[in-house]
Amino acid sequence: MSGDVLYVWRANIANETHTLATRYNTTSGNWLTNHQTRYMRQDNVKVRCVAANKDVLFVTETSIQTRKTVLRNGRTRLLLSSSVLSCSSMVYVSKARRSIQEETDDVCSDSTCSHICVLTPVTHPRAVNYACLCPQASFLTLGTTATTCSEPKKFAIIADMNTIKMISLDEGAQDQGVYTLIYGPSNSYYVGLCLDRSADRLYYSDITSNVIFTAELRTRNSSVFHRSNVSISSLALGGQRLYWTCYDARTLKGSILTQSTGGTSDRTRVVVTNLYQPRAIAVDVDSDGRGYIYWVEYGQGASGVPPRVCSMTTPSGPVTVLKHPGRSSWPNGLAVIGFWLYFADGYTKSIERMDRTGEW
Repeated sequence: MSGDVLYVWRANIANETHTLATRYNTTSGNWLTNHQTRYMRQDNVKVRCVAANKDVLFVTETSIQTRKTVLRNGRTRLLLSSSVLSCSSMVYVSKARRSIQEETDDVCSDSTCSHICVLTPVTHPRAVNYACLCPQASFLTLGTTATTCSEPKKFAIIADMNTIKMISLDEGAQDQGVYTLIYGPSNSYYVGLCLDRSADRLYYSDITSNVIFTAELRTRNSSVFHRSNVSISSLALGGQRLYWTCYDARTLKGSILTQSTGGTSDRTRVVVTNLYQPRAIAVDVDSDGRGYIYWVEYGQGASGVPPRVCSMTTPSGPVTVLKHPGRSSWPNGLAVIGFWLYFADGYTKSIERMDRTGEW
């Protein structure tokens, strides 16, 4: 478009022999030429992109025979470039516009941002027309100064589809944005997640590939911790060991397994089996592996074992059913805080609380 004139190219799709250009006045609503409103006709080419600057028109033409794309002056047919690979859209930018942008970019060169500076709209003459950001895929957020990126002291880490994300919980922090720590393949679905704070190491499970990964929090270099042939749901750490729930998607039968996080040759061990779609897990054990394990199970549906909240003493104590929340229940998240046990119900959209013996 140039001024009030809109240029329209119509390709003959049926036989692909020519492209017809027309002009339309957007103010009067009239076509500007006679002879079938034709402005320019070119045989054996297709026009993909158009840009205008005052009276100069720029077009890309793709030859029907050779499939080669070139850039031309739309009226004089002057060849401007023959090295155009492909085009889906085009815009003309003048040298004056670039000089204005270069002058504006100087604002960031004088900024106090520690990492990334981006331009922002000017709201009043004395306003600072830039903002500071921290890089994605880094363990950094903006502190109280809003200019310096640093590691947060308090934070939350979230598994979100094929990404692991982090948000700062520090008081007075200027940045409440969500930062992506780890990008996984597009077909990944991360569900289990836990953090070993003593080693600043993440553990997370991918339910699509049945793999548990581990990654250093700051470098984010990941490696495979455990491979399985069944679905891995939830993870928990306790006594320098990783515990996880898993189940067969066909039979819904599941187990709780454990393995040392110390980098030894310790093999995976079965903690308890004959569970029914075990989901969330929480662990309260000492360095010797003695203590309690809590978990929730979806059950087998209306005709089978109902959903339940269970516990057991480790290393090999009996399983105790603490609660049957009811068949209309989807017990998911689970947490142990002091003497209390909390679990999230996806069906009722509520968080329930009980003591460690199962009393409400």
